[in-house]
Amino acid sequence: MKSKPSNKTAAHYYEYDTESTRIRAAQVQLLYRQGHIGLFSALLLALVMTATFWNAVSHSLLVAWLACSAVIYMARYGLVLAFFKASPVGGATIPWGTWSAVGNLVTGLLWGASAVLIFPNVSETYQTVLCFFLGAIGIGTVTVYFPRKEVYTPFVLAVGLPLAGIQIHQGGSVHVIMGGLTLVYVTVLIIAGNRMQSTLTTSLKLGFENQDLVQSLREEKAATEVLNESLRAEIRERKKARDQIKASLKEKEVLLREIHHRVKNNLAVISSLLSLQSGYATDESHRKMFEDAEARVRSMALAHEKLYQSESLAALDIPEYVNGLADHLIGSTGLGYPIQLRKDIEDVSFGLDTAIPLGFILTELLSNCLKHAFPDGREGEIRIFLRSIGAKEFELVVSDNGVGMPKDIDLENPESLGWDLVNAFADKIKGTIEIQREEGTEVRVEFRELRQG
Repeated sequence: MKSKPSNKTAAHYYEYDTESTRIRAAQVQLLYRQGHIGLFSALLLALVMTATFWNAVSHSLLVAWLACSAVIYMARYGLVLAFFKASPVGGATIPWGTWSAVGNLVTGLLWGASAVLIFPNVSETYQTVLCFFLGAIGIGTVTVYFPRKEVYTPFVLAVGLPLAGIQIHQGGSVHVIMGGLTLVYVTVLIIAGNRMQSTLTTSLKLGFENQDLVQSLREEKAATEVLNESLRAEIRERKKARDQIKASLKEKEVLLREIHHRVKNNLAVISSLLSLQSGYATDESHRKMFEDAEARVRSMALAHEKLYQSESLAALDIPEYVNGLADHLIGSTGLGYPIQLRKDIEDVSFGLDTAIPLGFILTELLSNCLKHAFPDGREGEIRIFLRSIGAKEFELVVSDNGVGMPKDIDLENPESLGWDLVNAFADKIKGTIEIQREEGTEVRVEFRELRQG
């Protein structure tokens, strides 16, 4: 039991510390819930007994006995009302069971004493009737107060033993038989009451176990509800955060597309200016310089244009980009003789960090082929290959079957801006360059895809 707190009433001193305490408390509560029924029933039987023995016993004794019974039963009924008013819980319920046992003992002594003191000289018929009356009261007592044997046992013994004793003491076959039957009846009532109490105890144990299980399930359900609500709140905060991120990404996408569009437009203006300026160049070498610069700017403008038009702003579709560059360069040369262009471009996508350097390299290599590989209107073929050769490693091959590159060109120390740009942009994408000069020219550039950020 827990220690007694100084600032609480007696009804709260005890708690359900043990299973036996819980069972006993439940038994006492059940006893009081149905106790008033037994009290009124016993009082009614007292009235019936008074009427039955009215002509066999002194009226003054019967009235006194009935009045005494009424006082005792009303006192016990007051105890029942006090119990419900106090509403004790836990171990605080148990003392009320002791009071009920005392009350039943006093009442039983009253009924038992009545058999000895009030009805000793009545006829055998009336004594037999008395036995049945008191037996009926004993049955009612056991039936009503069966939850606790210390409550019904004193009453049954106090009623039955005096009556059995006086019957046997008076002698005669009828009295002895009635006395013996009374003893048997008392024994049977006590055994029956014990059986009923045992059944009730088992039922209460199962009930408490179920209550504990239900309480545990309720607590788990409550905890689950709290967790679910927390998860729902977190999910709502995340659906919300996701929507904000999506909206922010959409805004950034619109902004990036606008940036690429404006960059493309600005580069297109620069390209157009260079093209117009080349028309005013009086020297052929100067005109070629403007045309080369225009082609280089055009390669950057095309990258931004393709990226602006693509579904994804993160990567550029390389086959489409290469085809656009090649078509523009061939169209801008104005060659009057047929040049076959064969392309084999793997379906890959690169970010601008890789795509623009690759576009510059391709522009320079393809321009060299168109300018120098087929002099005097020679027919020929230009081949462009792009394929992967490893994890994030690729190979660009630009070749022709023209007259070939002069052997005096030193790629380590080139004298032209074009080859300087090829070397510079190859370094930017971690590339290496190999050149073969047999049966035309083949330039092989191995490079790595650069990751943005």
